Amino acid sequence: DSGTNDYWHLVGNFNGWVAGDESYLMTKEGNWYVYKGFVADGQGLKFNAGDSWNVNRGGTFAAVNTAISVTQGGPDIYVPAGKYDVYMNTSASKVYFMEVGNTP
Repeated sequence: DSGTNDYWHLVGNFNGWVAGDESYLMTKEGNWYVYKGFVADGQGLKFNAGDSWNVNRGGTFAAVNTAISVTQGGPDIYVPAGKYDVYMNTSASKVYFMEVGNTP
């Protein structure tokens, strides 16, 4: 990650895999990109920078409140259906699906 990707979004079946969907724009909080109150549908999802698929991150879900390593072009992440606060550290290539109200 070059650090120049200022806009990260969640993308998946829940939004028809539309890259750059403003409804799923993550906000910057310190070293994290954050999306609070995300409702996962149990289907695959990824993270994309900007409004194209040129920069995207995927990985393998481990457990709630646990770091997931994500890589460029990685696999779809299958998160159990539920509501989460999502945190992504792009420099460390780590993502957390946290219980609502918890932080990594």
